[in-house]
Amino acid sequence: MIADDSSTIRLFIINALRRSHQALKLTEAGDGETCLKMLSSGSYDIAFIDLNMPRMSGLEALNQSRELGVRTFITLMSSKREPEQVEMARKLGAYEYFVKPFRAEDVLSILSNYHQLTRHRAVLLVDDSRAVRAVVHRVLEHSLFSLDIEEATDGAEALKLHAQKSHEVVFLDWNMPGISGAETLAGLRKRNPGVKVVLITTPQSRDQIEALSPQSYQAVLYKPFYTIDVDQALHEMFGLELPELRFARTPQDKGDDKEVLYV
Repeated sequence: MIADDSSTIRLFIINALRRSHQALKLTEAGDGETCLKMLSSGSYDIAFIDLNMPRMSGLEALNQSRELGVRTFITLMSSKREPEQVEMARKLGAYEYFVKPFRAEDVLSILSNYHQLTRHRAVLLVDDSRAVRAVVHRVLEHSLFSLDIEEATDGAEALKLHAQKSHEVVFLDWNMPGISGAETLAGLRKRNPGVKVVLITTPQSRDQIEALSPQSYQAVLYKPFYTIDVDQALHEMFGLELPELRFARTPQDKGDDKEVLYV
């Protein structure tokens, strides 16, 4: 859905989306009330919504739709970037905030990211601590990505499970008893050279991680980490453009985030 009181902007976005050559059903709204009515139907996967529309603002339409449980993937648009509007957009779970004018490539990037974010990915979480696994599992569940999470209690189980099911991503604790994180990493690479590995460790292990070949892992998360750190690592891992609304944030923003689950 494209909601903007400017027919020129709506046509621009429609033409940009048509360049994707995908079978998209495109619907337009010219004011906030119509936008809310359409969102409330729960029929839309993606919406581009202007903030300043007659009869109801885009933010109010988004707010009311969220209260109804609508989870449409939202990109907001405005002629300027107001800090209060940006913060409200984040709280309401918008993915991106475009400042006009923007490019057709920006629109296509949103479409591409949406398909990548909603594709189900098999993920293996490896940690010897049940308490840590439970907390990290919750962090991953709050990710923007659609992750099907399986758990392993140690390196030996991780190698066994991965041999049975080729997980796309493995979140691997570096410091484990028995088969170490390093040995598990080597075993994973031997069985599946294409597996993407995110190492989880403490800052005290930084020297060990930096001594590894950059090709042996795709990302590292140093404890404590947050859902936003997981999402940034996955965006970069899969070559997706980072939405400024989500990732142009300060450490204080992270500390205030309700999705901060790993401490």
